[in-house]
Amino acid sequence: MQADIIKLEDSKYAFQGDLSFNTVATITKKASKLLAFAKEVTLDFEKLKHCDSAGIALIVQWKKLANYNGSQLKFVNVTPQMQNLIDLMGLSKAL
Repeated sequence: MQADIIKLEDSKYAFQGDLSFNTVATITKKASKLLAFAKEVTLDFEKLKHCDSAGIALIVQWKKLANYNGSQLKFVNVTPQMQNLIDLMGLSKAL
């Protein structure tokens, strides 16, 4: 399983691959650097292939980090599978 975050524009990034237990450590390093310095970040999930509960936990962590840093973090093109998992976990309002 592979995962990556690709820069599309100044503050817009695309997630590609799997957001899962197996990829969280790799993605955490990249995303943390982006969120630490940006005031606004949009993360596009259109090319997300798979997401599990570890992936959802990671995006909750990103959202908390962005709030702590006074940044805005937006998620776009969330896949139906990912949205179902968010809803199932009761996190719709938090994200």
